[in-house]
Amino acid sequence: MAGVLPDARRLAVIEDAFRTLPVRCLAAPEGFGATYHVRLGDVGHTWEVRWTTHAARARKRSTGLLERFFARVDALGQRRANARAA
Repeated sequence: MAGVLPDARRLAVIEDAFRTLPVRCLAAPEGFGATYHVRLGDVGHTWEVRWTTHAARARKRSTGLLERFFARVDALGQRRANARAA
């Protein structure tokens, strides 16, 4: 298929986009603060993006723990598991 990058090249392009985010994105309006979790299942990676009044920062997260967390949330939503206080 034309226009589709090989997996290694596609991941390199995505990682570069997150790595250069602080340079490309200026600070947000005064008082703004948000954290976004960007999970790209097709490349198997997750990034945490923190955006504040002063800067935008991105860091790659371990997907293993997050994948287990999301699987647990899905199971709770489908009533295949339950949660209790420790």
